[in-house]
Amino acid sequence: MTEQEGEFPPHKIDIHVRMSRDRPFRATFTNPDGKHCDNNRNFPMFIHRATNACKDQLPTPSEEPRGFRVRFEVLGPLSVLDCANGAGRSLLPSASKKRILLASLLSRVNEVVSTESLIAEIWGDQPPAKARGALHVYMAQLRNGLFENVGGDRQATIITDGPGYLLRLEGAGFDQHEFESLMGRARSLQDRGQLADAADTVRRALDLWRGPALAGLTDGTMLGVFATCLDEEYVAALELRLEIDLLLGRHRSVIAELIRLVHDYPLRETFYRQLMLAFYRSERQADALNCFVQLRTRLREELGVEPCRPIQQLHQAVLSADPALDRHMADVAAS
Repeated sequence: MTEQEGEFPPHKIDIHVRMSRDRPFRATFTNPDGKHCDNNRNFPMFIHRATNACKDQLPTPSEEPRGFRVRFEVLGPLSVLDCANGAGRSLLPSASKKRILLASLLSRVNEVVSTESLIAEIWGDQPPAKARGALHVYMAQLRNGLFENVGGDRQATIITDGPGYLLRLEGAGFDQHEFESLMGRARSLQDRGQLADAADTVRRALDLWRGPALAGLTDGTMLGVFATCLDEEYVAALELRLEIDLLLGRHRSVIAELIRLVHDYPLRETFYRQLMLAFYRSERQADALNCFVQLRTRLREELGVEPCRPIQQLHQAVLSADPALDRHMADVAAS
């Protein structure tokens, strides 16, 4: 298409985007022959297309410079850090009831948590007669001892709202949000066929984890359910990263990890399927078949069921040395 037909003229520009108050982000878009078009009538179209082309260079929120005054972490033991000047001083309350209270508010961040739910989480089915008053005291101590002492940015605030309390995060660091942002970006990269970048992004998301979610604080119903959901997201991220690794032909390098995962998650069929495929593509057909037998035996003995259909189909494909199992590897080698 010629310039007269609407093609934007070749040019190279720098896109400057202010991602935070602390630091702008600079991206570059280049057209092939480097010609300039400062006065060209198609310049607006060029700017639009250049900006769209630079979107993939923009950092995700977790890639932003850590401008947080305070950072909350739930992907592991509960942690609260004062990040001013990079010090990382712990602000975590020492009293267990205040930790449970803070974790409960973080489990529904930016949402109202009812007083009754908080009382049940802290004291269970037998709260003291003055539980409501004690809750107000704990809340005041959190406000005064934690949030009022982290500086003037007011990035985290506890608000009394109708029948309960709300923890509002406005710019404070929160590892759960960073994890979810990275996973969303990884899935987008996978959909666009950028598999290596997608795998790296999932790895960065998984690196945020420091252990089981809210370890030691999950006896109550609300936190127990919240931690279970977070742990499920962690395992789903592992599955996605391994799936992408297999798509990239990294079958030999994932075998050891998958052997550990089928031991740690003995009823998680996805890991067995991935291990079977990794074995087969590593010229270990017998191990792939043995993996299926182990899963089938476990499911029959513990649940009285058969492996899911995709694994049964994979088993038949391995038995018959279906060329389709190797076709993908040829595609990877050619790419």
